[in-house]
Amino acid sequence: MAGANDVTVLWLADSSPRTDPSRRLNELVKRTVSALVAAPVAIAAVWFGSPWFEFLVGAMLVVGAFEWTRLCGLGLRTGALPVWGTPLVIVLMSAFAEPAMALPVLLLGVAIGMLQGTRTNEQGSSFGWTGRWSAGGVALLGTAGLAVMYLRIWVPDGAATILWLFAVVWASDIGAYFAGRTLGGPKLAPAISPGKTWSGLAGGLFVAMVVGGIGGYLKADAISLAAIVVAFAVAGAAAAGDLLESFVKRRFGAKDSGSIMPGHGGVLDRIDGVLTAAPVLAIIAVLSAGNPITWQ
Repeated sequence: MAGANDVTVLWLADSSPRTDPSRRLNELVKRTVSALVAAPVAIAAVWFGSPWFEFLVGAMLVVGAFEWTRLCGLGLRTGALPVWGTPLVIVLMSAFAEPAMALPVLLLGVAIGMLQGTRTNEQGSSFGWTGRWSAGGVALLGTAGLAVMYLRIWVPDGAATILWLFAVVWASDIGAYFAGRTLGGPKLAPAISPGKTWSGLAGGLFVAMVVGGIGGYLKADAISLAAIVVAFAVAGAAAAGDLLESFVKRRFGAKDSGSIMPGHGGVLDRIDGVLTAAPVLAIIAVLSAGNPITWQ
């Protein structure tokens, strides 16, 4: 990740008083405008379903794959193609077949990505860094694509489930941003992302649990402890995804994954939480027989 001024996601802002207030306000306005444009598009695609949802997911993953390969320095000869192609194939397969049928494609994509980096280094290892980053991109984007397709198409009330997922992740971002700004305090992971604080994490989890609980109440017409617990798990996974992307960007000396979204950076900067939260919710859906929010 870049440094204390990294503002690629809602809760990365540095709470230091040295930050120019006018600059911070300008960044917040850009984020807000971008969110007001992007959120209705995402909600509409989820609500109207096929083919709009598949198109949205496919487009996000392809752009995200491009940003990942550019960020990690992967070229066409060193592992980019598996990262681009595997998630898109998974989305298409999940739209027309059982999600389990896409699992071999995911595993094959990871294997091909690893082979792209196979070579002998000075220590005699045949698994080079190129393969690790290529396989990692396939695993991250492909698993997320499979998870969101499963949640939208194969889970009862799939549209409501995906909207609940988005609401919880967005609430976590917003809660963490304002809690971190207001309370400050000890840094969460200064070696990875100096702007994140423990107060921001706590605030994000709390707001996510409130929003998740409200969503569970609207779905079950009763207060659901399960919805609050699941929201906690989903928000925690989203925070982990945020940290993961921060680690990758710091590893390669980048501030943002891209510049397609003013105030947010790239697509990966905007969907990093969903990339890790969606698989967690999908696993919960499998364990709860397709009712991940209320466990009913």
